[in-house]
Amino acid sequence: MPPPPTILPGDLVFKQSTTDQAKAIQEITRSRYTHCGIIVERNGKLRVAEAINPVRVIGTPANPLSSVEDWIHRGVDQHGVIKRISGGLSAEQLELLEVEMRKSDGKKYDGRFQWNDNAIYCSEFIYDSFNNVVANHCWCSADLWRVPVGRPGGSEIDQGALYRRRHSFQPRGADHYAGLGHG
Repeated sequence: MPPPPTILPGDLVFKQSTTDQAKAIQEITRSRYTHCGIIVERNGKLRVAEAINPVRVIGTPANPLSSVEDWIHRGVDQHGVIKRISGGLSAEQLELLEVEMRKSDGKKYDGRFQWNDNAIYCSEFIYDSFNNVVANHCWCSADLWRVPVGRPGGSEIDQGALYRRRHSFQPRGADHYAGLGHG
């Protein structure tokens, strides 16, 4: 069996989280994975930048970034998948990705999943971070769907609807992501 590929900054990491909202996210996205982040290098070590509360890109003693291993191990069955945009990112693209990610550092987590700049959720963080780095490389159309999620009594989450952005991780072709690890 060949050795596993090297994990690099700019790779995307996905897991099934253990949060209360994970089941709703699975039903809406029809995916096993409910949380995602971006691999970054900090002080010579690989870490995960992610949209939690607050969004963590730089990392501080009060809000540290998780190691890749710890991040994955906090998921269901300690399982995660790491993906890479085909061809990887150039040094210039990694620098731009860092600039774009830092725009979200410290923002509040958006548990209402609204597509705005007041707060941010995990796939929105990745989309916003990569959009100017690899524009038109791997993102599909920006269609939005209303997905009502009923609660007891017939009301819907967030007094209206829970939205998802269809293009968050849909490549135009299967070659846009090369899988790392196991899926």
